[in-house]
Amino acid sequence: MNASSPEFWTQMSQGFQQNLSKSWGQAMQHFQTMDLGGLPAGTSEGAAQLKFSPEKLKDLQGQYFKDATDLWNQSLSNSLQVKDRRFSGDAWTSNPVAAFNAATYLLNARTLMGLADAVDADAKTRSRIRFAIEQWVAAASPSNFLAFNAEAQKKAVETKGGSLEI
Repeated sequence: MNASSPEFWTQMSQGFQQNLSKSWGQAMQHFQTMDLGGLPAGTSEGAAQLKFSPEKLKDLQGQYFKDATDLWNQSLSNSLQVKDRRFSGDAWTSNPVAAFNAATYLLNARTLMGLADAVDADAKTRSRIRFAIEQWVAAASPSNFLAFNAEAQKKAVETKGGSLEI
């Protein structure tokens, strides 16, 4: 099958959607069983098991699939635009792989924040979960890692590694 054939791209798109669906299911399963404080399972004090509104999860999943499909299609047509100041530099915009990585990160960050908002809990608990997810999402940004930071890589090449010296 030729990479320029419609059948090839249909097959690629279907595989992409299947992988997204599988990953989404694994994430939901993990969120349902995650430990929120190191308490033994079944302990009533402290953190309770997370519960999500099925309607909110369905809406969030639908939005994720729509946005992921849009992101995929934009990357195929080379029209991907990332609207975040961390990824606005030329090194990010001129490198399609870096732009796709940044856009995927932002999509996943929005979805995780949506999950925090979808937790069926009191406002204080939801606020704590949201804060923890915000911190994790900020720390996981591709701009924080040399292997994923297009600007840092570009500078390392320009300075022949001098920018990496301590």
